[in-house]
Amino acid sequence: MLDQETIGNLIKTFRLAVSNLRIYPPTSQMVLATLDTLFKSVQAVVEKENTLTLSELSGKLMINGVTPESREIQLAANDILRLFSQRRIQSVMLRSGITKEELSDFITNVLRKKREELTEYPHIGLDQTVYVAMVKGEETVVKITEMVQKSGGEIVGLIKSLRESYDLIDQIPEPAVRAQVQDHLAKELAKQDTTVLRDIFDRELPPKLEQSGLKSSLLSALSQEKIKDIFGEISVWYEEVRKNQSSDFTAIEQLEKLKSFMQTILQAPAAKEIPRQFFEELLQKGLLSQLPEWFASQPSRPTTVYEVERLLEKPAVDLLEKDVRDNIPQFVEKLCQIEYTELLGKFVEKLLENLKNSAAKIRLPAAQSIATIYEILQAHNKENLLRYMELPLIEAAKQENSAEVNFYLLEILRLRARQDVLYGEYELALRILDVMHQCRSAEVTFDEKIRSNAEKSLACLVPEILEVLINDLKLDNEKKRLGSLQILTKLGEQATEPLVRVIKESEDPRNRRLAAQALKNLGETARKRFLNELNLGLTTDEIKHVIEVLQILGDADTVEHLNTLLQYPDTGVKKEVMRFLAKLNSSQARVLLIEQLKDTDNTVISEAVHLLGELKCKESGPALLKLMATAKLPAGLQEEICIVLGNVGGNEAIPVLIAKLKKKPFWFLSRSDETERVRMRAAWALRKFSGQDVEEALEKASHDKTAPVSLAAKESLAALRQQKQ
Repeated sequence: MLDQETIGNLIKTFRLAVSNLRIYPPTSQMVLATLDTLFKSVQAVVEKENTLTLSELSGKLMINGVTPESREIQLAANDILRLFSQRRIQSVMLRSGITKEELSDFITNVLRKKREELTEYPHIGLDQTVYVAMVKGEETVVKITEMVQKSGGEIVGLIKSLRESYDLIDQIPEPAVRAQVQDHLAKELAKQDTTVLRDIFDRELPPKLEQSGLKSSLLSALSQEKIKDIFGEISVWYEEVRKNQSSDFTAIEQLEKLKSFMQTILQAPAAKEIPRQFFEELLQKGLLSQLPEWFASQPSRPTTVYEVERLLEKPAVDLLEKDVRDNIPQFVEKLCQIEYTELLGKFVEKLLENLKNSAAKIRLPAAQSIATIYEILQAHNKENLLRYMELPLIEAAKQENSAEVNFYLLEILRLRARQDVLYGEYELALRILDVMHQCRSAEVTFDEKIRSNAEKSLACLVPEILEVLINDLKLDNEKKRLGSLQILTKLGEQATEPLVRVIKESEDPRNRRLAAQALKNLGETARKRFLNELNLGLTTDEIKHVIEVLQILGDADTVEHLNTLLQYPDTGVKKEVMRFLAKLNSSQARVLLIEQLKDTDNTVISEAVHLLGELKCKESGPALLKLMATAKLPAGLQEEICIVLGNVGGNEAIPVLIAKLKKKPFWFLSRSDETERVRMRAAWALRKFSGQDVEEALEKASHDKTAPVSLAAKESLAALRQQKQ
């Protein structure tokens, strides 16, 4: 089964390929790059799964039987489903062996041709057998498409197939799944010829089929395109009846049946989205006695489609005449409702042309109109068109010298940047941020009002996207983490607080390091703000997180802040701080480590001794000797000090080590393994020194009855004598 990330990538790249092909020619570099990305994604799946199937079930797009879970991906999938619905495609199966050229040609033809005009492809199948997976682990294969297709469009065979389909549906235990499969059956029937549909609606079906609500579901499944096709067929039949029937009575009877069939089709929900002009033509032909009731309150005037088509024939500047400009929102709203996406794109493109006009009095109403329609396009989920608008808007904002026009352009771009971040389109968002920074830069922009516009737009944008960026930075997704990091770096000082939060709160060390790197990129002010977090107000985990990234953000001035954290009453925290101090290995850091030898916790002292030994810190000698003189010092700690003194101690350490090596009379101290280990460590450490007193002590210890002590003394004595030779 495909994972959600793979499904999301496939849907997004498929939608982007369709969007670009609608706007740019097939040879465009942008189209070729998008198709190349899509082909690689498809190829990766078919190599593993043998096939990649995009299918529709109950209004949802499925990829190899799996629906996307993310709301973002579901919205993107709706665009693909809309295209499939317009072309009466139920499913597309891509098979192993598919080539990039084949995939490109298929998508291009789907956009430009009707369903019946599509050619066959060796590795692409349309509307193959549909497999519907049932929930709760029980899988049932429902061959609805196959049975409907085998009926051959003949009503008797079709009714037989419908009965068999409903018998299969009745075996499904879950009511919700039964409803989904019934919807699928209705959509499959909606693809049938008009003659077949007329037979279904005109006759009384078997009781089981009549009671199932099949006719009602079928009406709901009819698309605008299908309804137009049906009306077209009815119109042809109507003319044939009028011309060919010799009997007036027979003609009237057949015409009434046609009108009755049309009235039934008018009950389909999609019929309400068809332009008024279409029905006016039917009214003139006599097929309708009056316009459908939903047009009753509307004045009789040319439809939006025809008005827009006429406007597109005129110069772009004509769109800004007051009577036209006032109607632009209504034009866009209607084109969105009736799904005239191609015409809508051309209309918006025409409007964008005005931003290149040399006169600010033309550019201003153009920018205002674009800002007005933005929310309409977003409400209808025209994300592809909005994304296409970004580049012209960015170019216009770069060139704009009118502060008033610039204000509208930056506001639209701010809204786009927010959407780009929400959709994970970081490269697009970065382009917009670059423009905003360019507009606010005194070195690039001399107009103070334009700089002020940019500052205000950024100030609004930052709080809108910060939480999204922070969440993306915490995800287990390399692309999103790096993308959000780039955006945060671009936001400047306003990103400082959120990045500090990531370092303190994130459980993933990769996220903490990324946030630290972003803070470092923001400059010295951001770094110092982070260092101010090194205080006792942090929790234990937060301190550990903060210390971990000090390698990226720390500096010489870090020691002062760490001194505060060393007062924290947690052994683990103190050890983390001390280890970082050891990595710094500055004179101040070593002083702080030496100070920890005075701690009351022996585990802290032990860590300090260990780290000072690793650093071979000679300055620690006096403090170590003083510590060794402490009463009741644990034997394990004495062992560590002996080893360190052997590496860093001066001659003043010799008497202390000899004292530890000597065997004390039994009445002073009971013998123990711990004591003997301390003596053995002292014998080892003395090899690092020279002098008669050292040799005498080792000579005497070499005859000790305790084997480890004797052996260590002999080895140290041999090492000293070898040095003399």
